[in-house]
Amino acid sequence: QPTLNALLSSQGQDVRVTYRHLPLPHNPTAKQLAFAAHCAHEQGRFWAMREALLTSESPDPSALLEGLELNAQAFAACLASERPSRRIDADAQVARRVAVGGTPVLFVNGRKAAGARPLAELEALLVRERQDARARLASPPTERTVASLHDVITKHGRARVPLAAVPTAVAELPVATRGSEVSPFNVQAWLDLSNEQHRRSL
Repeated sequence: QPTLNALLSSQGQDVRVTYRHLPLPHNPTAKQLAFAAHCAHEQGRFWAMREALLTSESPDPSALLEGLELNAQAFAACLASERPSRRIDADAQVARRVAVGGTPVLFVNGRKAAGARPLAELEALLVRERQDARARLASPPTERTVASLHDVITKHGRARVPLAAVPTAVAELPVATRGSEVSPFNVQAWLDLSNEQHRRSL
């Protein structure tokens, strides 16, 4: 969290940080705190709640309501509803689709970075991404706007080396490989061999 805060402070005009929930099952309070953050979000206080939870030695959402100027009745009604669960479950589904199984994980313009990354490393990446963005904005024939740039960059994923290796050392080695090791294109496939469509795709 301090790293992202520092990044926004130094590069704020070029950086947008978006957040997704992924409460991990081995942490008994993770979902409770995610629900609290969502209910604070419904009152426009998500980032303030998240900051308070991360900086508190014993985070207790109910003790933070007054300091964050939250309506306690609306907050309790939100917690009693299904809305927080729907939001957290939706984020968890996205995490599974992009092979995120732990936290923290960042996607910087589509580049997956696992673990807490040093500020200097993220700033160096932003320098490269800024150069790439300027080149894309200037490239004909398609006119691109800054507002649509992120969608253009991430539409089909990033065919680049990730910022950091995500799998374990063992998982980095594929089960099997076909084709030349010096081929210009590399296709990585994850398949469920019990699934008929997957079997046909082989």
